[in-house]
Amino acid sequence: MTRSKKLCIMLAALLIVASGATAAVKMAQNSAETETGQTILAVDSEAVSSLSWTYNGEEMTFDRSDENWQYTEDAEFPLDEDYIQTMLSTLSEVVSYRTIEDSNDLEQYGLEEPVCQIEVSLSEENEKGQTETETVSLSIGSESSMGGRRYISIGDGNVYMVDSSVLDSFSYQLLDVVEKDEIPSMTETSGFTIETDEQTMDIDFMEESGLAYSDEYIWFLNEDGEYTALDTDLTYDLFDMTAAMVWDDCVDYKASENLGTYGLDDPAATVTVEYTDMVQTDTGETDEDGETVYETEKVEKTFVLEIGDYTGDYCYARVAGSDIVCLIDASIADAVMYADPEDLLPDEILAIDWDDVTGADISLDGTTYHFEKVEEEVTDDEGNTSEETVWEMDGEETDIQTVLDSLTEMASAGSEDDIYSRGEVQISFVFYQDSENFPEVTLDFYRYDSDSCLVSLNGEMRLLAPKDSVDTVIEDFNLLIAG
Repeated sequence: MTRSKKLCIMLAALLIVASGATAAVKMAQNSAETETGQTILAVDSEAVSSLSWTYNGEEMTFDRSDENWQYTEDAEFPLDEDYIQTMLSTLSEVVSYRTIEDSNDLEQYGLEEPVCQIEVSLSEENEKGQTETETVSLSIGSESSMGGRRYISIGDGNVYMVDSSVLDSFSYQLLDVVEKDEIPSMTETSGFTIETDEQTMDIDFMEESGLAYSDEYIWFLNEDGEYTALDTDLTYDLFDMTAAMVWDDCVDYKASENLGTYGLDDPAATVTVEYTDMVQTDTGETDEDGETVYETEKVEKTFVLEIGDYTGDYCYARVAGSDIVCLIDASIADAVMYADPEDLLPDEILAIDWDDVTGADISLDGTTYHFEKVEEEVTDDEGNTSEETVWEMDGEETDIQTVLDSLTEMASAGSEDDIYSRGEVQISFVFYQDSENFPEVTLDFYRYDSDSCLVSLNGEMRLLAPKDSVDTVIEDFNLLIAG
């Protein structure tokens, strides 16, 4: 028996061998009330030479050429073959849970005008070297009142009730099965650029750069070589809008001559990401088991996303140079097109690394107090010695940690542009740290209004702090020096 004789439409008991074509058809005289699952269709995917389906009024046919599939109407169509494989997998075993025999009333089952019509062409050489072909048809009708089941017909006069997932595998139109451009994994990046009609924002990613008083800052706005530290979380969020983006529907796969239709002839925004990809290359050598030896190397790559016009809750976008235009969520376009460097500035009052701090001067009411961080040898009850870091003032150990914790935990009360001090300094700090570029970090709090104090960090005045939080720091420090 040839393979195509295994391509069969099956019910349980009676075998009828079809003439002409090589497929076998099995039909049974089962009761219309049969509820046990029975395989009624089993298609060998290896023998399928053509697959077509009609859904939402659109008919699509794909032919197999060697091991590849192509759209009959356009050989250049960028097909995502995973969809075809899923469809063939579904047809490899279609199970019926109920049989309605010799039904002439197809309308009540939604089969007069099927939701989806499927045809599969099967070809194989017979023992004489001749190619034999047959066509298997399947119509999908309405959903049953039981839920989770649909009525189908395979052309044998019966109506079958099958799992609704059969339709799920075929509920696609042409643009749904386009293989969309890959969005690469960009977990390792050196930075990104956002270009709009209003501005070009160049953001670099640099760890332990020495460009800020704290190494906690790893994103920097680059303005002609002048670097400004940015808020880590906010900048990551903006970066992820592109790096973690997913495509929505494809709207065109031949868009090169119609870019103006989508606002992509002159994009509203262009995002360029510089990233590092890990690439495996064949060394031409084999290991002791004869397996090919590969070498992994880092390759610098660039990903460019172009964003066009809005359309409802979405926006048109493409990978630069691609003919494939897809939709992206409008929130992505909003974040990119209206990104403002001012909105990305840090809002931490102080983000210093205390491990790098070696000492501090704190000034209050005209008096400056000096503190040193020292390593002290301590011995436990069992006589074991170890090094412990302590703060000292005038050679005496002091508990300054409460004050430092209050500074670290202090939240911003917002920021303003072009603000200036309106009163006297309430309390001042100078932190000395083991840093070549930032050996000193100055932090001053000025009275601003009844609710806020102005923060000056290394001379930059932008942030406000809640007055009651500053008052708490002052109270804690007064208790410290009084004790």
